Amino acid sequence: YYVGKIGTNQYAGNSSIKGLNFNLEQQGGYMSWSVMKSSMDPTYTMIWTYANKTVGNYAGGKLHAGADIDMHNYYLRNVNFEGGGITGTLMFTQIVGMNTNGTAARWYNNSKLVFQNGILVDATWGNG
Repeated sequence: YYVGKIGTNQYAGNSSIKGLNFNLEQQGGYMSWSVMKSSMDPTYTMIWTYANKTVGNYAGGKLHAGADIDMHNYYLRNVNFEGGGITGTLMFTQIVGMNTNGTAARWYNNSKLVFQNGILVDATWGNG
């Protein structure tokens, strides 16, 4: 049965913008960039795969990575993390020295950790 094509197409709404397309039809299971890791391997290993339907352990409707992704210092934008994440600032006193009786001997006030969507984006602390 027909699953799609790799070819050229034009941008919907502006036929003067042309491009290369990987087109997967509704009945197609997946599209993938794959690699033969060894000449002894019996199959190719899927490295970057869009699963239209659940295929093995690849959940449908998702893009799957089978290798590390090196962003080359570019940004990852508009991201939501499963389970969410906190956004806020934690102000604290950083203890950097203790007395022999267990009390704080030296500390820095106004240390802080700043989180956005669960990612630490800024921090201030003393060098004690």
